[in-house]
Amino acid sequence: MTCIKLRTIVLFLFVISNLLHAFAIDDKKRCFLTPKVTVHVANFLSQSSQLLLHCSSRNDDLGIQTVPVNYEFRWTFCTDSVWHSTLYNCEFRTGQKRKNIIAYEEARREFCINNQCYWSARDDGIYFFETKYYNWE
Repeated sequence: MTCIKLRTIVLFLFVISNLLHAFAIDDKKRCFLTPKVTVHVANFLSQSSQLLLHCSSRNDDLGIQTVPVNYEFRWTFCTDSVWHSTLYNCEFRTGQKRKNIIAYEEARREFCINNQCYWSARDDGIYFFETKYYNWE
């Protein structure tokens, strides 16, 4: 192997290792060749009602979250743009009311704005942006 080829390989490996290191120490979630999406779930219930929220996908369980009035819970993830299989289900609960919804589905990502999806719990149901999508059960 010539000296020039060896130097080129060493330089290439050096650059790649530095790029990988830069990605590893960055706190922000980065997606490689797929969009990054953030789902927001806000509590707009009245009378200081807490919202219990449990969201999960096939790969991630976000646990049970307690969302106070006028606050939100949000999470960010990389989509699976190859198989279009990213899906998050959420159970909303407050008092005796509850509702299970699909909070994110890859096939409907175009309904989100700039890959930001906004849900809110209100006294009369669950809203996507400003449109009522679901009644409480």
